[in-house]
Amino acid sequence: MTIPPVEIIRYQIKAIAVPSGYEPERGGEYETSSEAWTHCFVRFPSFFPAMVFAVLALFYFVLFYFVLFYFVRQTSIILKNFIQL
Repeated sequence: MTIPPVEIIRYQIKAIAVPSGYEPERGGEYETSSEAWTHCFVRFPSFFPAMVFAVLALFYFVLFYFVLFYFVRQTSIILKNFIQL
């Protein structure tokens, strides 16, 4: 029977010597998941419109230049062939 890697790591973490007055605790900065999600989306309304604008602007510029250069290239080839006749 093999011991799962998670259990090995758990035993190694529990074996770490902690100075007196300290005790290991779980949780980190946010104790609950709902508290963490609340802090995660505090700035959501302020950056979301900027992100949407950036994506649309990039799409517009790529599409605009692709169409512009494609039609300019096609037009120049047609004119070049027409003038050579």
